[in-house]
Amino acid sequence: MNKHDEAVKQAAVADRIVITKVDLADQEEIAGLEVRLRRLNPAARIHHTEHGEIHPDLLFNAGLYDPKTKSLDAQRWLHAEAYAEEHEHHQHNHDVNRHNDQVQAYCVYLEECLPWDQVASWLEMLTTYRGDDILRIKGILNVLESETPVVVHGVQHMFHPPVQLDSWPDDERRSRIVFITRGLDQDIVENMLSALTNKQGEGAIQEA
Repeated sequence: MNKHDEAVKQAAVADRIVITKVDLADQEEIAGLEVRLRRLNPAARIHHTEHGEIHPDLLFNAGLYDPKTKSLDAQRWLHAEAYAEEHEHHQHNHDVNRHNDQVQAYCVYLEECLPWDQVASWLEMLTTYRGDDILRIKGILNVLESETPVVVHGVQHMFHPPVQLDSWPDDERRSRIVFITRGLDQDIVENMLSALTNKQGEGAIQEA
């Protein structure tokens, strides 16, 4: 992987992005850079520094735990609406270059409440066969075994242990899973889930 590809990967998976030396750069160039960064990573907070100065609070507290409320803030951490807004923006603006991007960021929604084993099998299958193409996964899941949501988070082949929340962060009950991928389209991810659920459903019918 060359330096450019590594830099793109780092920007795609970051929770915070800092653009330095904005006092020396042209404002149009900065605006263009921000557009490209938001295309790679719609949910990342982008900050500027002038003369190398930035408030430390802007660089930390990007994880699931919010030290201000001393609780797990999944909605802030996932920021799923940013992916829908970015997708809608590019549809309205007919951005023909978007489909040529190697790195893509999107959110998959699951309407159905599924068994944990079924969702886990889907994620395991994705990371086993396409792990090198998956830069990051993070999501809030509605599973049959739990009345409250389960949070998942993984980077390429490595997954953190799932975390069960005490309550839902909002009225939304669909599972929401953010994918940041390289050369792995959303329809492929959704088709793999569909194939798995159909296969397991057929197996349950045969057993019955």
